[in-house]
Amino acid sequence: MIQVILDTNILDGSPYRTNPEFHALQKWCSDRKIKLHLSDIVQKEFLSHREESIEAGLQSIRKGIRQLKKEKVAKQSRFSELFSLESRLDELKTEFIKTIHEEFAQWRESLNIQFHEVAPHHGQAVVDAYFKGEAPFKGARNKGTPIKQEGRNKVEFADAFIWQTVLDILHKHKRVHFISNNTKDFEKLCKETKGIVFHRSLKEFLVSPDVQHLFLEQFTEQHFEEILTALQQKEASFLPKLIHKAFEAFDGSGYFLENLIQPAADISGWGYSGEHEWKVEIQYDQAKHYGYGLISLPLVGRIEEFNVSYSRTIHKIPHPLPPNTKVDSAFTPDDSASVYTEDFFPLKFYGSAELILPIHNPDVLKIENILNMVEEATISFNEIDDFKIDETKRERYDTIM
Repeated sequence: MIQVILDTNILDGSPYRTNPEFHALQKWCSDRKIKLHLSDIVQKEFLSHREESIEAGLQSIRKGIRQLKKEKVAKQSRFSELFSLESRLDELKTEFIKTIHEEFAQWRESLNIQFHEVAPHHGQAVVDAYFKGEAPFKGARNKGTPIKQEGRNKVEFADAFIWQTVLDILHKHKRVHFISNNTKDFEKLCKETKGIVFHRSLKEFLVSPDVQHLFLEQFTEQHFEEILTALQQKEASFLPKLIHKAFEAFDGSGYFLENLIQPAADISGWGYSGEHEWKVEIQYDQAKHYGYGLISLPLVGRIEEFNVSYSRTIHKIPHPLPPNTKVDSAFTPDDSASVYTEDFFPLKFYGSAELILPIHNPDVLKIENILNMVEEATISFNEIDDFKIDETKRERYDTIM
């Protein structure tokens, strides 16, 4: 069984562990081919990052409510609804934090992840490393007086406790895999420590020789190009479903404008599109196979016309008015006002699809069955990784209110 230790940044990269790499890892764990280890420090760091994200989101809501109060654009009954929502935010925060803690605990339990609390001997080992200047600390200390450049002490102490857990696991199992994108502090240290294999990402670990030899479905690896060719031949049959799932993932959640429009300060609003305007191109040349017939298909999508509506405050009405601007009420130059804006522009997004081939039956693993395997495969949209405005077209309409 392969022993694997995850650093905080790997969990941060996919907080709900929904990308293909985590799905592949979880399959191996469920089949007891891989044993995951989690240190107390990593869990605390990860959950604290999730809590900070929740707090940031609630702060955005508070800011929006304060802005609406200033505008005085609604009836008193509507403002009462805002006051009620604002009073519930602390309650919602408690509920949200409880939910993320429960979800993570269930994930740990479902995969039988081994949890490692901070051991009594860790403290002395970390203190000794601190004064000797041993990794992950930088530079020796003299009589308890720190040398210069101590800005990273908090991070270094957390990393030092994580490292002690790694050494404990290594002592028991003799060979472990440590996955972290913190190459600055851990890569050299791991390479100098016999028995620890360092990986910069979960993807790098999954394609490593130690994992590859576990794959029972050698067929998929040997005939990967033929499978991709078959997928391209059958693309017309599954692409509409894929676009629909991508549309649901994108428009179902909505994206705040600050991710699309700069500057983001004092802007609030939402963007929408129609499913019929979507085009998706699958990047077959970047496809990856992660075992158990699970294939990740990177894709690039384009929304032909993305509509964004938002409002912002201006402290001085310009004169003369810019093009595509109209005034909805009586104002004089230099008055302050609210500006309601509509933007229309193409939007590109980047994500991935997940395809699972039905390879559970060894009898079907024949090259002549590839087209049938592809037809029976399940395919789903995974998640949107990034999106950006395609500046080839952009129209703006402003209304001063």
